[in-house]
Amino acid sequence: MAKKFNCDKCENGRITHYMHVDNGFCYKCNGTGKLSYDPTPKGNIEIDECLEKEYEEIKAEQEMIAKAEQGNWKCANNIEPDYWGE
Repeated sequence: MAKKFNCDKCENGRITHYMHVDNGFCYKCNGTGKLSYDPTPKGNIEIDECLEKEYEEIKAEQEMIAKAEQGNWKCANNIEPDYWGE
């Protein structure tokens, strides 16, 4: 006998949020509440060290751009750097 898995969309074949439509009948499991396959997603991508390093580089670049824009704004408005404690 094949193993049955609980449906990830409903509870016992009914979706309570959609009771106003076809009495909440779940078409994914045909109203049984059980599936013949495992509904959990496969191949989830964990955050790699590469992706994390790339994220940190982008974050540092954005901070550098923000600081440069602030310096340009101060220069354009004739604000002395000493006034801001720099």
